[in-house]
Amino acid sequence: MVAILGGGIGESALKPLYRGNFKSLFLWAIGLSQLLLPLRLYWLLVSLSYLLILFQNVLPLLILKMVALRVVGIMNFSMFVFKPLVWFFDTLANVFFRLFRISTVREDGMTSEDIFAVVEAGAEAGVLKNSRALSHRKYFSICKRVQ
Repeated sequence: MVAILGGGIGESALKPLYRGNFKSLFLWAIGLSQLLLPLRLYWLLVSLSYLLILFQNVLPLLILKMVALRVVGIMNFSMFVFKPLVWFFDTLANVFFRLFRISTVREDGMTSEDIFAVVEAGAEAGVLKNSRALSHRKYFSICKRVQ
């Protein structure tokens, strides 16, 4: 679509320029110039469309591919270098948690009533706008109806 519009605009803008230059420089016969003008404009339209497609679609993909390949190499190297360090800290943390008997399992004990109470407290304290608190209340009332 862009190439077609660009060609239409380019033809009307460049037609006088081509007509004048080709008449004066290359073609002395006026009839031959008028005959070849549509072919030259067609060639110009096709070449501009090709360049537009090349610069809009093909080159950005090639550049992105080159950047991605370089970044992947850096990331693989970083993983190779830091893997022992991450393993050491993970093991150290696990030993620390076992030594002090700290649970590593996350407990999600928060219910919708707890969230509703937090929203209400935020609305009363002025931290949460009334419209937001109202939307949260409506959401939780809909959730209760669905369950």
